[in-house]
Amino acid sequence: MQRHRHINLLLSRLNEPQRRWYVATLSEAADSPGDRKLALITGIDEKTIRHGKAEMGKELDDIPTERQPKKGGGRLPAEKKTRN
Repeated sequence: MQRHRHINLLLSRLNEPQRRWYVATLSEAADSPGDRKLALITGIDEKTIRHGKAEMGKELDDIPTERQPKKGGGRLPAEKKTRN
């Protein structure tokens, strides 16, 4: 249980992609409890863990090193309100 608390403490300090990659790395360890159990421990969906494993398998080649939203990402422009 102490290990679970430490995992979740670390996850609380990481951003979303970093959490995904960390749990993916835990999942691939020899003593891993498996994706389903890690999902229960961390609250991260199994699909998200698999997504992280795929990204790690590609050595994060598709991920930019600087913070930049993906094309089409982010909020839509706010509609400007005008008086008629």
